[in-house]
Amino acid sequence: MAVCFLPRIYVDAVWFRAYQSGGYLATFNTNLSGIIQTVSDGFYTGAVFFLLGYKEKKKLCTAVLILVMFYSAAAMSSGRRQEKVGHILVILFIYFRYVRQKTKRKTLFYYLALACMMYFALVTLASFGDMRLTGGFTLSNFSYYFIQNLTLKMLLDQMMEFGMAGLTLAMSFKAFPLLHPFELGKTYLFSWVTVFPRVGGFLTQLMDSLGFVQYIQKRWMYGLGASCIIHI
Repeated sequence: MAVCFLPRIYVDAVWFRAYQSGGYLATFNTNLSGIIQTVSDGFYTGAVFFLLGYKEKKKLCTAVLILVMFYSAAAMSSGRRQEKVGHILVILFIYFRYVRQKTKRKTLFYYLALACMMYFALVTLASFGDMRLTGGFTLSNFSYYFIQNLTLKMLLDQMMEFGMAGLTLAMSFKAFPLLHPFELGKTYLFSWVTVFPRVGGFLTQLMDSLGFVQYIQKRWMYGLGASCIIHI
């Protein structure tokens, strides 16, 4: 976990700089080394194994949990939320399932506090999502969107996203061939080449073809999300 922390910071810093200079879509075309990204993912994997290996040391595990959650929240300022949310959910599951499994009986105050934390977490995620449309992260923008999302309308908007996800899937399969032929999974095969160093830029053209959002940014204002759709 400690060994992979610096590569993790480097990868997120590169994404953040790309987001600040070129918007959210630019984070998918940074030409980062596949090796560095794989090593950086070891930070979260190491956190999971740390919680499992030192589950008897609850205070130490709690400190690791807080570190991972705060870092992941800060890293979302690059606009890339999906993988960070996934990491947080896995860490929380491991923590409450194996580390804090023996707890006292929950009170009403506990559930109210948990509901408030979940609400503010949703507001934070929605605010990061809204900022992606502005092309960069600033504290003033984040504060503005955070206050705007402190309403019940935000909850309704999040619930609507579940229905829109199905519509997005249908429209993607129907409309994407107008922009670019289906890749039929070739991008997954080509990605294996990225484990080699990009000396002299010989992988630049290939990296451009792997950035699926490059196919849609000229026609559609917003990314479709769910990269598996575009990779087809």
